[in-house]
Amino acid sequence: MKFYYIFISILITVFFTGCDNNEISSLQSERFAKYFGGNLEDFGSEVISTAEGGYAIVGTITTLEAGSEMCLIITDEFGNTVSPVHLFGGSFNDFGYSLKQLPDGGFILLGSFQKVRQGEKDMFLVRTNFQGDTVWTRKFGGSQNEEGYNLQLTNDGNLIMVGYTQSFGNGEEDVWLVKTDLNGKLLWLTERTFGWAGEDVGKCVKETSDGYVITGYSKNQISNSTDFNLLLIRTNTNGYLINQNNTIGGSDDDFGNSVFILPQGDILVAGSIGSTDIIGNGLSDIYLCRTNSNFTVLWEKYYGNNMNDYGNAVSFVDNEVVVFGTLGTSGNTSNMVLITADPESGYEKSRKIIGESTQMEGNSFSLLDQEGYIFTGSNKVNDNSNITLIKLPKDQ
Repeated sequence: MKFYYIFISILITVFFTGCDNNEISSLQSERFAKYFGGNLEDFGSEVISTAEGGYAIVGTITTLEAGSEMCLIITDEFGNTVSPVHLFGGSFNDFGYSLKQLPDGGFILLGSFQKVRQGEKDMFLVRTNFQGDTVWTRKFGGSQNEEGYNLQLTNDGNLIMVGYTQSFGNGEEDVWLVKTDLNGKLLWLTERTFGWAGEDVGKCVKETSDGYVITGYSKNQISNSTDFNLLLIRTNTNGYLINQNNTIGGSDDDFGNSVFILPQGDILVAGSIGSTDIIGNGLSDIYLCRTNSNFTVLWEKYYGNNMNDYGNAVSFVDNEVVVFGTLGTSGNTSNMVLITADPESGYEKSRKIIGESTQMEGNSFSLLDQEGYIFTGSNKVNDNSNITLIKLPKDQ
């Protein structure tokens, strides 16, 4: 297994050697580190490549005047902003978690909108033009709390979103699957909710040939469980349940954060596992499993140190499983980590540790054709955190 340590201080030095885009060397165009935000709690949730050759980040920026707000950051290929940072929300705490670029070049963003101070939240959907200016906003929910964590463009040209609801369904919180057109019009007349009597949350959704697969976590109070289990749900194209599995994990808290559908129909799931009967250190490890289409686990693996480690994104690149997340280190610090694994066994093939002596968290990554990766998350220093955007060559 190969280990790589990549220190951000070196990357920043490389980035600032140029003065403008015309003077940026080929080395600078393939690696950089950029930070965005203010002096409070800011974080990047998802990053994508744009049709214009740059990058777009959705996340959250906090100010003293407006609290937390959903944000959209659009950059060129060198990580330089091409327009002002755009903020969306009301007078209270609003968060941004997922985004996609639309066929017209604009963006669609998903998160949550707080209706009153210390009060309920709605699932929050925002559409912008290619410059990031608001075209419209939509809020979905009832009398209690709802949030949206992940959205995808569907093959029929619409949007599928997942999160949780307290206003609908059977439990304290239920997984909530929502489908709209590109104008934010709801396409299902009845709510698609899944869960038991406890807390059930959807964190990621992917489209399959015959419907959707969701991962998240579940606390099944029917069985008197006080801990969370990783959750998998399969629906048909109309959002009706086909099957589900909330038994993956052990005796303590286990979470599903990201899912990827392999070409043959098997499923990769990344998250975290804190069950001491499995990992034995009392904290949490990055969790990765492969299941068949019926959610039978084919293999499962755990990666990490003796600290808190989290897997937040998973993909399949060049016949390797790629997991991105956060690796805890000593002294209350953490780094971003990129792990590659064998798809047939989960055996760890390489590990890239990205960071410095701070608290860095990795939330999302995207492959840039064959040239490298782009990452986002946060970098915390002295109780303040900034949105982080990092680009690295694939073979670094």
